[in-house]
Amino acid sequence: MWGEVAIDGRVLFDRDRRISAALARIRRAVAGGRFVRRVVHGQPYWTETL
Repeated sequence: MWGEVAIDGRVLFDRDRRISAALARIRRAVAGGRFVRRVVHGQPYWTETL
């Protein structure tokens, strides 16, 4: 789920920017090809490439 949030979500309140920083790391990992979104039986999931 965090992959979906990192790609499509928007942080409304994050006092110390921890969540925003974590989501930025996830976005960079997705952009770099480390995580790949797949679908099985119509249900999406994220997997880490090795």
